[in-house]
Amino acid sequence: MITPAIFYHPDGYTTEGARLMGRRVAGRDFLRAHFEAMTRGGVERVTCHAATRELAAHFAREGRRYAYGGRTRLVALDQVEHLAEDGVLYLPDPSLGRHAAHRMKAGASAYSLMGVIHTLASAATLDLIAGLATDPIAPWDALVCTSNAGRAVVSALLDATEAHLAERVGATRFLRPQLPVIPLGVHVDDFAGLRADKAEARAALGLPRDARVLVYVGRLSLHAKAHPLPLYQAIARASEVVGPIVLIEVGSFGDASTGEAFAEMRARFPGLLGGIVGGAEAASEEEKLACLAAADAFVSLADNVQETFGISVIEAMAAGLPVIVSDWDGYKDTVRDGVEGLRVRTALPMVGAAAGLIASYDHGLLDYDRYVGYLSQHCAIDVDHAARAIATVLGDPERAHAMGEAGTRRAAEYRWDAIYDRYQALWAELAALRAAHVEAQGRAVATAMRPLRAERPHPESLYASFPTATTSGSTRWRLDARGDPSHLDLQGVAVPLAGVAERERLRAHLDALAQAPRTTAELAPSGSPEVLARTSGELHALWKYGLVTLDPAE
Repeated sequence: MITPAIFYHPDGYTTEGARLMGRRVAGRDFLRAHFEAMTRGGVERVTCHAATRELAAHFAREGRRYAYGGRTRLVALDQVEHLAEDGVLYLPDPSLGRHAAHRMKAGASAYSLMGVIHTLASAATLDLIAGLATDPIAPWDALVCTSNAGRAVVSALLDATEAHLAERVGATRFLRPQLPVIPLGVHVDDFAGLRADKAEARAALGLPRDARVLVYVGRLSLHAKAHPLPLYQAIARASEVVGPIVLIEVGSFGDASTGEAFAEMRARFPGLLGGIVGGAEAASEEEKLACLAAADAFVSLADNVQETFGISVIEAMAAGLPVIVSDWDGYKDTVRDGVEGLRVRTALPMVGAAAGLIASYDHGLLDYDRYVGYLSQHCAIDVDHAARAIATVLGDPERAHAMGEAGTRRAAEYRWDAIYDRYQALWAELAALRAAHVEAQGRAVATAMRPLRAERPHPESLYASFPTATTSGSTRWRLDARGDPSHLDLQGVAVPLAGVAERERLRAHLDALAQAPRTTAELAPSGSPEVLARTSGELHALWKYGLVTLDPAE
């Protein structure tokens, strides 16, 4: 079994206390799958590549949460050479280029990188992907595309960038990462058997046993997921055929104004029964499961370029629900029209219709939220088609049941343990590519992977002309008798200091200097160049706040 190192920051892996987003749900569920796989494989140690010990401790706590009993090894961001022991570094996003540049310290063939796409709409993300054409990427790296639609975007970006470089500077040789299509996974067992509790779930939600119930799960966002008005209109039209329909929308608003907009729109459809579960705060997992259990069908008419996959659709299929979705991006891969559910037609205008929006965003005149919100206005949902799809599913229980059973079988293909096995196969393939290149070309491989653009000098050397002087390992320090250690507790000091030094290390330096003056090297806990440099930085921070000073001999 390959045991990848995990690049870790909670933003990519946790949904607790954070804005609920698909990438965080995907990261959380991947981490669970990772730790469960490590436990099954009897792996005694996992590697966390993170900025601080606190983040590594958080990673270890996540492991214990998922019943992993092994140890966690921290590989700091500036110690990438140690990642060669793991062979592959997993990234929860597309930032391969950034990590490839750092990998050059160890050599391009030291280990593989694997990232995953999520949204492909922001300028920052598009720049990350386009930059792969000039970053020191290797053929033994991979950017996993979660859908065929997503892969098409990535390929188009790289095609355009490579064509530009060929025309601009005459470039003829380009290296790309592997671009496999591997979907996101779902812990399908969490949703198994929910429909057996349908009557009980309806009673708990105050719904009649014979009601026709649709459920939507996801962000309740006008601009970033699915504008609800086409759905409300479609339900109103479908109810003329099958009778009253209850719509339960499960999720959270980004702000109060969004909640007011949803309420205003729902009020325009007096026959629209049901309501919102969550809203101001995200619905709990228990509430989500209860709503899925109570429903007859799941609906999601996504209309936004932010969407690339759609985890909630797989969750609904795992719960045994037929699904009604827009014929849009990743939904095209996961839902087979007429099998697990029905796909509703969508349409975009001709190329050039959004030229003004795109130019405004590129020039910084539109923020990202408004940009994707405005852009989504160009995605038309065929309301009549949606109404017919809803009426078909809710008006034909036998067909709906068959679709639900097909969805359960389909969801099994997205089990996280199966997806994790596909990751294992990919990592093994990358390792084989890396080994073959090293054997065939040796050091020449690392040279070939150098970035096409000039490497920017390290900031600490770039700004060497700024100060009067610099200190060294032999610089001697002493306590400043006028200093007040309580200043370290001031918010304006503690917050910025936390980014450069651990409090225990600073206290240790002060305690040591209270005994006698010492050099930087004497205060460093080991003789490695990295630790010596870090100690120098810590002492400069204490100097900055008046707690230490140079020994008079300096």
